[in-house]
Order: sequence, then structure tokens, then C-alpha cells
Amino acid sequence: MSLQTLKGYRDVSANLPGATEKFVQDYSSLKEDLSGAERAINSLLETIESFKPLYGDQTPEGNITSNDSLVYFDTTNSPTSVTMYFNNEVGVKTGWVQIN
Repeated sequence: MSLQTLKGYRDVSANLPGATEKFVQDYSSLKEDLSGAERAINSLLETIESFKPLYGDQTPEGNITSNDSLVYFDTTNSPTSVTMYFNNEVGVKTGWVQIN
């Protein structure tokens, strides 16, 4: 039996005959708190991902949509050189400026 499959009082009492009402309430609250924490962590991970610099082997102008980092690295000539671009607007494919 996995405790993750226990949804409510009926599930808990059927699988844990000695469970008290207080236990069921505590279990339900804890499960709710953990679900909320999981949603918050996933949201944070998505936010962090949006701040990672972008990279690829093409010029970004017209090809790459800028993210929150506003930075793109063109690795076409890597490892001998990498070209850095900056865009001052999030969510657009144009406006990339090469940084020398």
C-alpha cells in the first residue's frame, strides 16, 4: 500500500483501521501542503529556466524569441569564437544587437 494513493477519510480508514479523525485531518492537510509546495517548486523552476541565456548555431535576428535573460550566444564558430547578442525586449524575434 502506498500512502500516496489515499485520497480521503474512506481510503485512510479502509487501509489504516486504527486511524483517528485527527490523523485523517493531519494527513489531508499535509498532503495538501505538499501538493502546494510541489506546484510552487515547479513554478520556480520554470521561472529560473526563463532566465537562462539562449544559445544556438544561427544568428538570432528573426529566428530566436528573446527570453528574460535577453542574451543569446551564437556558437556557429565555436570553439574558436562565440558571438554574443543582446535584446532589450522579452518575447520578440527582432532587435538583437551584437555585442563586440
